[in-house]
Amino acid sequence: MAHEGVFVRRRLARWLADKALARAPDGLGGLTYTFPERLADATSDTYLAPLVRHPERTTPI
Repeated sequence: MAHEGVFVRRRLARWLADKALARAPDGLGGLTYTFPERLADATSDTYLAPLVRHPERTTPI
């Protein structure tokens, strides 16, 4: 997905917009945290917002 330039839109942007989705077993929280339900909104915003906003992150490689 990264090579096609769609990873940010299909994953990161969705997790940023929908915090419950980010905490789901196949979301950012479920894939990276022992207790995904504890993933704070501010934490996901801090990590994901800069990646979603940066235009180079959505350009195909």
